[in-house]
This record gives sequence, structure tokens and C-alpha cells, in this order.
Amino acid sequence: MKDAVESAFADRHREAVYRVCLRALGCPHAAEDAAQEALIHALKGRAGCSGDESAWVRRIALRAAWRELRRWPSTGVSQPPLVREPEAQRRAEVRDALARLRPAHRIVLVMAASEGMTHEEIAEALGIPSGTVASRLSAAKKAFIRQWGENP
Repeated sequence: MKDAVESAFADRHREAVYRVCLRALGCPHAAEDAAQEALIHALKGRAGCSGDESAWVRRIALRAAWRELRRWPSTGVSQPPLVREPEAQRRAEVRDALARLRPAHRIVLVMAASEGMTHEEIAEALGIPSGTVASRLSAAKKAFIRQWGENP
């Protein structure tokens, strides 16, 4: 019975956790690793979840992606887009610009812009003061605009 409950929990959150990790990391293999780490952590701690389970699991996924990002060098190397479709091209350009951001900037920008998290939610998820979130987010937006300008 326990295996069925754990399997249902993982099935319910697997796709969303992977998408969060992929947006934060930009690398499918790293996203898979971070997503697996996040799901294991969520499964172990699910009894302590009080409130919105999806938001709780999303925060765990973002922290797993953050831990993965901190292991990377400061600049990312992205591959050229393979698809020429305008929307796919734009998504690839956004991923490229994100990949060139410092990890601390990339994660807060993804959390705010892609996940719609508030400064307080980001601060809680990363274990940093909300003032630090605000300054990192401001710097991340400026750096993203610079990166985007280099590769419009």
C-alpha cells in the first residue's frame, strides 16, 4: 500500500517538478537529476507538508535546481537551437540568455518570472533574506536584458 501511495504522489508531481528544474537549469540531463532529487526529498518529507502540496513540491524542486546550479561554473554554455520556428527560436534564445547568467541570478529570475513567486516565497525557498532576493532579482533582470541584447 505504501508503494502505491508513493508512486501516486510521484506520478502526480513528476512532470511539474521536471519542468521547474528544466526552466531553472536549461539542461535536460541536469533537470532529470534535480527532479529526481526533489521527488525523493518530497516523498521523504510529505508527512510534514501542511498547505498547498503542489506549491510545497515546487519549492523543493527549485531548491534542488539551486543546489545543482551552485555546482556549475558561473557561465553556462548552451547549444544552438535546432528548430527554426519563430516561437521555438525565441524560447531557445531565452534559454541561451538565461544560461549565461550567474547561477544566483538565474534561479531568482526563474522563480519570479516563470514560477510567479513573490520575493518572500523566493527568500523562504532559498533560505536568504528578502532584501537579498530583491537585489539579486534586480541584477538578474539587468543582466538578462544585456544578454538578450547580445543575442536578439
